[in-house]
Amino acid sequence: MHRHPRGVIPVKDNDVLFTLHAVAATTATILQCIYYERNGQRMSWTAIALKAAGWTFILVSAILAGARTIEWLDFLYYTSYIKLGVTIVGYTPQVYMNFKRKSTVGWTIWNAFLDLLGGVLSLIQMFLIAHNHDDWDSILGDPVKFGLGFLTIFFDVLFIVQHYCLYPQASDEKSQLQHIATKGDLTSTI
Repeated sequence: MHRHPRGVIPVKDNDVLFTLHAVAATTATILQCIYYERNGQRMSWTAIALKAAGWTFILVSAILAGARTIEWLDFLYYTSYIKLGVTIVGYTPQVYMNFKRKSTVGWTIWNAFLDLLGGVLSLIQMFLIAHNHDDWDSILGDPVKFGLGFLTIFFDVLFIVQHYCLYPQASDEKSQLQHIATKGDLTSTI
């Protein structure tokens, strides 16, 4: 509070609840990755390097915060920047695969709609808080939340354009999946 004594605290209860939900969902996904057969799939060296760099950065930041070289608030900001980077890295391969295959078959558009709604509501919340407290600087008080909302909207609009404009779905998705499988883009047959 000594850095921003009159500022609005931009983190609300729903932000904490969303984070706890994301941790639980990610934990479930990690457990599924460990449990289910991978058929020889492995992480790429790029992914391993990015993961190692991210964890090293978090560990060094935690040590610096524990040694009081930086404040714990800065540590939390640093971890949130990692989250922003992970989000960018998470969306980009799907955009690329849709472009490469010229198709969105096998991927559901409904996740993009729900994600888009979350991004829009997150930004609306930030603007309403800024308006209600007459503190427009608070919009950038949580730069990662603003960035995540903006990036989510950007990528989801891109997914919607890919799905409905660039690579529209045929009415018979199974025949499209079979066509893709025969081209060698899928590893299993239908």
